Amino acid sequence: MPDFYTWDHINNDLAYFVEELNALKPLIGVVPVYDNPGSELSIEEILLTIDLYQKAILNGMDIQEDSIVSEIKSNRVSRGEVDIQLTISNLESNRAQLIDFAIRNTDKLGQFAQLIIFERFQLRKIAEHILTITSQD
Repeated sequence: MPDFYTWDHINNDLAYFVEELNALKPLIGVVPVYDNPGSELSIEEILLTIDLYQKAILNGMDIQEDSIVSEIKSNRVSRGEVDIQLTISNLESNRAQLIDFAIRNTDKLGQFAQLIIFERFQLRKIAEHILTITSQD
């Protein structure tokens, strides 16, 4: 986390996530969100990793990013395909709760910064996934 990262940055980044989700929504209907190339996560699974990370913070749990990805991969078959729109709605709902939680828990700057870094990385993977899919068409 950069030394200059402040609560203003955190709050702005937490709020910006909803805009990123809104930009993603139109693409969800036109790309195969459940396809997972090789050992990679599908778009749906990537969104689930973000959902799990957000819920962990809201529940006061300290969670490792690799354990989230491992959990998603190991539960692929039993979980089946989750309604992508429901996942996005959960992410938006989580975000509203996280913003409120952040305001009340200013001692967790590092944890929120790690969440934002994780989310950005995951969203970048989704963008790369979409670019790969659309360039093949």
